[in-house]
Amino acid sequence: MSTVRYYRWDDPGAPTLTGDVGSLTNLLRKCLVGTSGVAYGSKPSAGWSEAFTGAAANIAVFRNSSADGASGCFVRVNDNAPGAGGAREAQLTVYASMTDINTGTQATSAPWFRKSGTADAAARKWQVVADGKTAWVHSFEISAALSGNGFDASVAGFGDYACVDAANA
Repeated sequence: MSTVRYYRWDDPGAPTLTGDVGSLTNLLRKCLVGTSGVAYGSKPSAGWSEAFTGAAANIAVFRNSSADGASGCFVRVNDNAPGAGGAREAQLTVYASMTDINTGTQATSAPWFRKSGTADAAARKWQVVADGKTAWVHSFEISAALSGNGFDASVAGFGDYACVDAANA
């Protein structure tokens, strides 16, 4: 059984999430993988690994921990301004297996994760809840400058989940 870990923007030594390219890959690299088992400050990392390190700028592939009983699935995070939202968004795709940073099998649809309402270096509020199997990432900001109600938020989950429908497990 793996331990659930909580990470927040206001933790001592926490990384910054911005509307710039690469900020989400940096954040997830620290929280999920860390350095020598430490995310930042004195917080332990979630126990994931990074596959294909150094293969592409602002793109990272994380793998959940088979040591924690996980499937070993991969999540590819493209934080290189890949879509119409530019640097404000990143793209997340989960794969059953991967042979390189761009090639995998049984891909999910590639949802967009909104890091920020604007493409800039202003720090945003975020939180990550993760263990060795599953991760949830949440970003949010409140600003009168944003369109609509002045609140912009995004949430994404990836990894292994317990099936709620036994017939489709």
